[in-house]
Amino acid sequence: MTKAVDPKGQAVWQLADLYQYLCEWGYQVYDQGIHETLGVSPREAYVTGLELGGERTHRRAPTMRSS
Repeated sequence: MTKAVDPKGQAVWQLADLYQYLCEWGYQVYDQGIHETLGVSPREAYVTGLELGGERTHRRAPTMRSS
């Protein structure tokens, strides 16, 4: 492997930093910003959907539990 293609030299962020910024973007920037098509934020659309249709817990995917 040459230095030019070594992934260690290509990484801009550490994995922990990438996770932090991705969470910030997903849960604050995208989720709370006004969506052009919806006319409201995705979070507001989700909450409105819950208010109108309920949580529908029977439709949730089962989660894996560790023992």
